Amino acid sequence: MPASIPKPSAQNERRYFAALDGLRLLASLNVVLFHLRSVGGLYGANLPSRLAFLLDQPAFHASLFFMLAGLIYQTKYGVVPSAFRPGAFLRRRFMALYPLHALTTLAMVPLIFFYTTPGAGVPPVLLSLLVHLSLVYSLVPFVPFGLNTPSWALSAFFLCYLLLKPALFAVRRLTSCKAVAGAAAACFALICLWGMIYTRWVGDWSWYLFFHIFAPIRFFEFFLGMLLGRLLDFFPAAGWKRAHALLVDICLVVLFAAVYVNARWYGQASSAERWFSYHVVAVFIFCGITFLLACNRGIVCALFSLSPVRKLGAISFYPYLLHIPFFGWAAFIAERFFGCRAFLHDPMVIVVLVAALYGLSLVFARHDVRYMFTRRTAAPGKNRETS
Repeated sequence: MPASIPKPSAQNERRYFAALDGLRLLASLNVVLFHLRSVGGLYGANLPSRLAFLLDQPAFHASLFFMLAGLIYQTKYGVVPSAFRPGAFLRRRFMALYPLHALTTLAMVPLIFFYTTPGAGVPPVLLSLLVHLSLVYSLVPFVPFGLNTPSWALSAFFLCYLLLKPALFAVRRLTSCKAVAGAAAACFALICLWGMIYTRWVGDWSWYLFFHIFAPIRFFEFFLGMLLGRLLDFFPAAGWKRAHALLVDICLVVLFAAVYVNARWYGQASSAERWFSYHVVAVFIFCGITFLLACNRGIVCALFSLSPVRKLGAISFYPYLLHIPFFGWAAFIAERFFGCRAFLHDPMVIVVLVAALYGLSLVFARHDVRYMFTRRTAAPGKNRETS
């Protein structure tokens, strides 16, 4: 083994990136509020223009979840890839996520009929249900109804899980920063090629969703996260102590500003430009933010590492799966039984509902099916296994 490569050790396995859990919370809140606004939430609310703009754009979005998952799994299992057991890992992931996925998907079916959705009928709804529950929605998103649409990410994640072991071996073979950078450039090249296929040879808006959520292309975002994890092997935790905290803070502020600028471009761009803004420019910025937050230096990292922020961020995939049916049923009950037609328009109601959503997610995370069987919780000082 080359001298520049850190040897596998318990210390490597225990590395915990507290601020990355906080980053997951930020991404989760952005996605939840973005989807809420897209279905008419906070309509007519007198929000400051800059705040309203941020809620209307996917500034921090699903790509970040894929990258963070790749980084966490690389740092957890990449030290000794041969010790990774894909069968046991897949069972844990399935038991942790599929029950909630099935529950939230089924919960959307009655709402399709209650709201007399155009085209609703038993055969098309059953077809949509089959595609969602079989975890192939990110490959064939042409079903009549999206049901719990955000669950496409779960479909793509399970492809990443299936490819995780060969990916761990592939990343381990990269023995220098230059090799890691070359692999990252190849990932971006493939993502750009996929976007060019859409923009130059397809270009039809009706195909945008397919090119947007296609599971294999999401794997390359996941793999970019693994490459970041490998890059961190060349910067041991002790080495970050020499990094100047103020410089890290300045760089992070610049990168967060870049996210805002990119979101503004996304909001004004054509469909082709939107694809590149979302999958290329944003992902490149996310790489910088993720890497710097992993150093755990400076005020920004300290804010993202606050205990309540970390705890909510660690379970951020649960509100991601829950929020569409949760808001849908809340609005239905308010409208049908209390006559409140503008239930989701009131900012205070939204604050209460979002607090309830994350509270419910915390309860579910503590009592999900996996932990009912094992009666154990994740060890402290480790990033929880989560999508």
